[in-house]
Amino acid sequence: AVGDAWAGRTLVVLDRHGVAERLVTALRAEGRDVVVASGTDAPALVAVEAARIIDCSTLDAPPDLHRMFDLCRAIAGVARDLELVVVTDDVEDVTGSEPIDAGKAAMAGPLMVLPQERPGVTCRTVDITGWRSENAATLTQLLVGEIGGGSERAVAWRHGHRWIRSFNAVTVPAHPSVPLRQGGSYLITGGLGGVGLILAEHLTSTYGAKVALVA
Repeated sequence: AVGDAWAGRTLVVLDRHGVAERLVTALRAEGRDVVVASGTDAPALVAVEAARIIDCSTLDAPPDLHRMFDLCRAIAGVARDLELVVVTDDVEDVTGSEPIDAGKAAMAGPLMVLPQERPGVTCRTVDITGWRSENAATLTQLLVGEIGGGSERAVAWRHGHRWIRSFNAVTVPAHPSVPLRQGGSYLITGGLGGVGLILAEHLTSTYGAKVALVA
């Protein structure tokens, strides 16, 4: 059952193939509050108090990376928790034989950064490469179940099998020749971002360093 996972309003961004339209029909049949938008209009509609945004427009080619940045900027500007789910294809290399679209894969960048920059926002990608050969009703129910019941940040469906991206922690041995000295002075360019601030904190706490940050 879909259950409470679909509570609140859902904004669905349309594609040109009917995938999003069938998803909207299925959700409305279950009594869900759904509004639709084109990829161009979606950033302006982020303020409609939606609990989640499902963007299917990246199924279209060629991908519009600038539009994805616009959508992420609009989401970053709202003061509420929000989930962004991007339904796409040709992004995840699972079997080694599927085509990979570099333009679509680049969209993963802002989706990885946005939750770090804006706490309360979650981003997920659902890669359905090969969807054109799937039964339309089966694909719709797959998306309803995945979006309503999944939580992993990156999911790929291949021939009825669900794959998730995961990471294993590794221990990196200390490198004795790292050119960092106690009490040294360091300039970090691009230092006002997340990575720069983490590096600056490490240098000051570990080496007692003097650090200058520039944008």
